[in-house]
Amino acid sequence: MATQETMTTKEAVLQFLKSKPAVEFKSRELANALKETFPARFADKEAVQLAAEIGAGGPLWLKKNPQLHRSEDTPRKYWFEYEEQTETTPLDLAIETEKTAKTEHELYPILATFLLSRHRRIYPKRIDEKKSSNSHGKDGNKWLHPDMVGLEDLTTGWGYEMKSFSAKAGAQQAKLWSFEVKLEVPRSKVREYYFQAVSNSTWANFGYLVAVKIGADALSELRLLHELHGIGVILLDPDNPADNSTIAIPAHERPDVDWGTCNRIAGENKDFLKYVKLIAQFSDTNETSLKEWDVPKGFAAEE
Repeated sequence: MATQETMTTKEAVLQFLKSKPAVEFKSRELANALKETFPARFADKEAVQLAAEIGAGGPLWLKKNPQLHRSEDTPRKYWFEYEEQTETTPLDLAIETEKTAKTEHELYPILATFLLSRHRRIYPKRIDEKKSSNSHGKDGNKWLHPDMVGLEDLTTGWGYEMKSFSAKAGAQQAKLWSFEVKLEVPRSKVREYYFQAVSNSTWANFGYLVAVKIGADALSELRLLHELHGIGVILLDPDNPADNSTIAIPAHERPDVDWGTCNRIAGENKDFLKYVKLIAQFSDTNETSLKEWDVPKGFAAEE
């Protein structure tokens, strides 16, 4: 059995909930309880960080621990019930591995689902590095553009007259988002990945590093870097991106877009040029639609 100092968050959650059978805890309540129950393990970890880890890991823990339960409504609640244990078969493990072993490219539509489902106003666009001209030679465009970008419509739900008047009055109509996507951010790669996001996302109002798995020590380092550079962090759940993905570290907002850098990226990448054209179109008409963006297949039917 793992000691308090070496136990994982999953082990701590299960051990605590087993001691409180049938008692329901919200993820934040559970996080606070873990800090009190296992101080040697979680003393240097913030409750919000623990809550994010619980939300990200919950779906997998449920599959391998039938006695662990989670509510469908939000905020989600966790509890433990003693019941007959079912054995996990090799087939179950194979299916679990298949679902969770994502490549970075497979994460792009998953991130798009999170942006559309959670925020409902951020229109996603994939920026394919293969469409870059590389006119500056090898590594000339290294870390130039992000994996995905987005346009947040600040006028969603407004009538035509209000949109038109606010635009004439100089009110901001949209905000631009930028995302660097990684499958995992281990402690050894924290600075490399973070400064890649800094390099290719500081032109936008909001810049984010996105990953499925981020170690606790890596997240602590990301918080320190965030204080200096403002890039946020999103923990993405591949199996349930809409409900379980989390903005672990909110990005600092930049009031102005760096259009000079946008022009540089648009001159090198056709996808980014299309993104700029969509921004210009929105600026002219105060309108856009899902069909113009990189929306996951089947999502339009939910609108």
